[in-house]
Amino acid sequence: MFIRLSAVLLALVAGALLLDAVALVPFWEALPPAGVSAWFSRHAWRIDWLTGVLVVLAVLAAFGGLVQAWSDPRARLRMGLALAAAAGLAAIGGFFHWPTARLLATPDGVPAARLPTVLWQWSAWEWVRVLLAAGGCWAAIGATGPFGPPAKRKGARAPRKAGVPRARKSRPPVVETQI
Repeated sequence: MFIRLSAVLLALVAGALLLDAVALVPFWEALPPAGVSAWFSRHAWRIDWLTGVLVVLAVLAAFGGLVQAWSDPRARLRMGLALAAAAGLAAIGGFFHWPTARLLATPDGVPAARLPTVLWQWSAWEWVRVLLAAGGCWAAIGATGPFGPPAKRKGARAPRKAGVPRARKSRPPVVETQI
């Protein structure tokens, strides 16, 4: 349950960050410096709230998925990667994005000459976060999905030993009867 929940939450985070990188950053770059400050002072809390809550929930779900997958080494590795990706999202958000958003929200926070550089850095870190979220989602999907360990799937065959051919099932001969 937690493994799939973490995959869904990481996919939602990736989508939100992708929207931010593709739509909002070019919009901010088109605004004058005073407009960027005014926009951030009115709307930054919405971005922080949406991505912050999703990232925290993704970290918690990935931790729960790691606990759930602990008995299977392959699933444990994949959920560990998903947890690392979610923690990386939280670290980048906590140490760069949220303080930068607070700085951009103040009227005298970023000088006009430095604003394009700050927005470029925002965009670059946003793409790193998109890749982290997508990679974490892929790892969580791999922990239980069709890419997961065969022992967890219904109807899976036991692995065969190397060099030993698998026995073929013989079919009974077809008997034709006339009616």
